[in-house]
Amino acid sequence: MMRYRISDMAERQAALEVCRQLFRQVHSRMLVDRENLDNELVYLNTDNVYSRELGEYFISGCTGLYFMIDVSEPVSLIYDSDEWEE
Repeated sequence: MMRYRISDMAERQAALEVCRQLFRQVHSRMLVDRENLDNELVYLNTDNVYSRELGEYFISGCTGLYFMIDVSEPVSLIYDSDEWEE
């Protein structure tokens, strides 16, 4: 997220471009990290990264974007009777 003067749409656009560039850099790094994490049994689904830009009037004087990454780890499901009450 980045702040801008509410009345300056050019400044808003410049701030949004910075946020987009940061997202591209983070996503490109995840492509490299995905290979390393596969060896640790952590699976990054970088084929489908959902991202969305904040609306123009979502937060006055602030713009940006958010993204979601699916990270999966194998889970061992074992019933433990100590965790439950009758």
